[in-house]
Amino acid sequence: MFRLSLIALMLLSIAATGHASVSEQQIVNQFSQFSVTWQVNDNQAALNSIGCAALGADYAACNRATITLTNNGPALTDKNWAIYMSNVHQTLRVDNDQFKMTHLVGDLTRLEPTEKFTGIGAGESVQIPIVNEYGQLFITDVMPRRSVTSGQAIPQIIASTGHEDPSHFVLAWRNAGVQPG
Repeated sequence: MFRLSLIALMLLSIAATGHASVSEQQIVNQFSQFSVTWQVNDNQAALNSIGCAALGADYAACNRATITLTNNGPALTDKNWAIYMSNVHQTLRVDNDQFKMTHLVGDLTRLEPTEKFTGIGAGESVQIPIVNEYGQLFITDVMPRRSVTSGQAIPQIIASTGHEDPSHFVLAWRNAGVQPG
């Protein structure tokens, strides 16, 4: 009997491997309802005290932008999540030590919390200032359909970015000299 129970337990654990825990899927479901916005703050950052060349930017050209995450649900303190996005301009620096952005391949980039992440309270917003290579020429340089995942959970598109028209989540471009789409 003991041997049969041990085999059954092993089979259950093997079957569970590769499946998301309930909490991982809950994180994804909650995060998919966050508001995510993108705003270019300075399209010629090299002229305004950002050392683009020192950051490795081609032609010493970079822009400053801000990603804002707004939690529309209960507080989120878990650090086991990531947002995957198309970013046509490589991120050279993240100016919020609670987050990091990693270039994966092509234009695929991952935004995720660091160990310093303290969470995002219910109804709160967090701003993530970044420096990207080159200038943003058009609003369509900011791609839609950012997805969130956690562990083995099924990824979901963040609803606020799930539009073909980026003006749904790209805010007015301050001092950016950017042309509409």
